[in-house]
Amino acid sequence: MGMNYPNKKWPKQNNQVINYPIYPDCKDTHSFRSGKDYEKFVRKILKDKVNILLDIYESSQDQIAIGESKQGFEIKLDRRISDTGNLSIEIAEKSKASNLRFIPSGIARGDNTWLYLQGNYDVLFIFSKKRLIQIAHEFTLDILPTIQRFLMPIERAKTEAIKVIILTDKGREILTPP
Repeated sequence: MGMNYPNKKWPKQNNQVINYPIYPDCKDTHSFRSGKDYEKFVRKILKDKVNILLDIYESSQDQIAIGESKQGFEIKLDRRISDTGNLSIEIAEKSKASNLRFIPSGIARGDNTWLYLQGNYDVLFIFSKKRLIQIAHEFTLDILPTIQRFLMPIERAKTEAIKVIILTDKGREILTPP
């Protein structure tokens, strides 16, 4: 995918040193790691609140060839939901802005994903990937240097989601605008 790997080695996991990719054009140079941390958080929420044990593929080869998880769930951290009032639904990405082409990602990947989980540490939306693809044309495509996406207002997300899990009081505030 053309991602750079930092010289810094992250903590060992199962006796293997993990080199997380960095995205040089991202404000959070450790955005991949932030996403992985969020993935762990959501796995615990799914286990504790809805009794689902999610088996994540750890190798990038499996994630590219099969999908993010054995069960067909993809998890996305969306830090700016609270600030913008929108969910940023990803359809293509580049690991750095200087790459010539975007590659399909998020809901546009041809993998085993059927459930798309997106949120932050306050609220989690669970969508049917098929439904997001069906309604994508209703939104304006937003093209940034490293991502193509559409922005879905929270009010619409509440009606399109299969389930919304409120995780904190702030999550309740996000879902109930003044």
